[in-house]
Amino acid sequence: MKSVRNILKSHPVIHALGKEFKSSVQRVGDTVKHGNLKRQRQRVIATYLARHRERKLHIGCGPMILEDWINSDFVPRTREVIFLDITERLPFPDASLDFIYSEHLIEHVSLAAGIGHFKDCLRVLKPGGVIRVATPDLKFLLDYFSGKPLTNVQRGFLTEMMNEFHPDLARSEVMSGSAAILLNEFVRDWGHMFIYDRDTLGEALRLAGFAKVKSCEVKESEHASLRDLEQHGTAISDDYNRLQTMVLEATRGLSPL
Repeated sequence: MKSVRNILKSHPVIHALGKEFKSSVQRVGDTVKHGNLKRQRQRVIATYLARHRERKLHIGCGPMILEDWINSDFVPRTREVIFLDITERLPFPDASLDFIYSEHLIEHVSLAAGIGHFKDCLRVLKPGGVIRVATPDLKFLLDYFSGKPLTNVQRGFLTEMMNEFHPDLARSEVMSGSAAILLNEFVRDWGHMFIYDRDTLGEALRLAGFAKVKSCEVKESEHASLRDLEQHGTAISDDYNRLQTMVLEATRGLSPL
């Protein structure tokens, strides 16, 4: 005899309604959880702003906690990390921050959402404040199609990607070295939504209202507070991080918004 659970699962309408109910319960739970996290973060933010003359926001920190920064993430892993969704208004007063930093984050939202986020970053930065954005560069993917011999780092990254997503194709010489597979996986997986090239990211920052946009090397900056920040290399190796990552810094102008 079938169990009630199996009978319900076998009926398409009831099964669909059950999935929708489960999804609704999950959404309500997430809303309550995020509401609690938002209330908690206001206390953390108020304390941080009161205790720091130089105010620095690290967005999308994951496990990488920066000292003397206020660290934030969509899924906070510790109580010292505040909840933050970059598709929402940033929970900071106008012109209250000196620096904003994110690493391998902006590619996880759409282009429109990214520009909207940059506009809000401009709002919360003080005049002369700086945002630093580290993100994958589309050019590193296109370089695989240039026809030039691959470097050892390029070959190594391609092999790592194939081993992760298509270990069954490793014996095929064509498939194991396929730039097409690399491109498709990189733009579709890891939650990526929009991969920028340098010109597009720079223009997105300018459209958001930033006065000066400057390209930087990984871990290098003319601002002491923005040096040696990139840590994505601890997850994928420093060579692979430098292969794929571009860094831009943009400054808010001195005139009022």
